[in-house]
Amino acid sequence: LWWVAVYDHQPNPQFTGGFGLFIQAGSWTSFISDVNQYAAQGWMLDDLDAASDGGSWMNHVGVLNEAQGSTQQVIRETNFASFHANWLAHQGAGLRLVDMDLANINGQAHFYGLMRPGAQEERLIHENSLASFNAVRTAMEGNGWRIRDIAMQQGEYLAGLNPGSG
Repeated sequence: LWWVAVYDHQPNPQFTGGFGLFIQAGSWTSFISDVNQYAAQGWMLDDLDAASDGGSWMNHVGVLNEAQGSTQQVIRETNFASFHANWLAHQGAGLRLVDMDLANINGQAHFYGLMRPGAQEERLIHENSLASFNAVRTAMEGNGWRIRDIAMQQGEYLAGLNPGSG
């Protein structure tokens, strides 16, 4: 098990309060309860991650940021088709993908997404092999798209892309 953290001496320009809270819960129910409790106090998720040993052990972690008056929607699905449909529904309501994760819990894939209001255009890539994922990613990057976030596990390769280069 590896825990990795990235620190930036500059405050996030969108949320100037900086990172202030780290939450952790074994079950999704406990995690989302904590997320909702902190959201009511003005703290929004910036990053969420899930991990499992492939069996019953699981852990959900999140980094929260002060964002008074902001809104967010957290989605979790057990297959890509449902995740994609949920993402499209929220995208149609003016939300954009901020973060995503993918974890194998009890032998089943769990797709996670964090969405917030925004006007940035985005696309999702979902492939079953790394070679196919890289081929699609390379083609899209050649057409003016760049990866915003990725989530991968064996047999599931997912990325969110926005227009842009570099």
